[in-house]
Amino acid sequence: MKYQCFNCRRVWGEGNPEVEGYSHGLCVRCTKEALARTYRKQQLAEGNFDCFAKASGFCDQTNCRYREICLKPEPPMELGPELNQLPAGYARQEKYVDYGQGQISIDFS
Repeated sequence: MKYQCFNCRRVWGEGNPEVEGYSHGLCVRCTKEALARTYRKQQLAEGNFDCFAKASGFCDQTNCRYREICLKPEPPMELGPELNQLPAGYARQEKYVDYGQGQISIDFS
């Protein structure tokens, strides 16, 4: 299935969106951006550096619980053919996502 980030509109995965459609969610980059502030506070509380999503493929904080997602590479992505133009200010809007446990606010600014 093809996936499409509802924030940046990038597309990744395999499949035929004309038949199957797109599954929506956050791409790795947007997920890291959305969670960075929260994870960095937690890193400090746990005695680690507040470095989430600042690493460039290397991390010596082997005991950090966020290390795996922080170092996770982005899959190859592209803008979908029908989504080459984003509405002005789209990526700066606040989004609300329901994970089945109520609504949480995610700020992309």
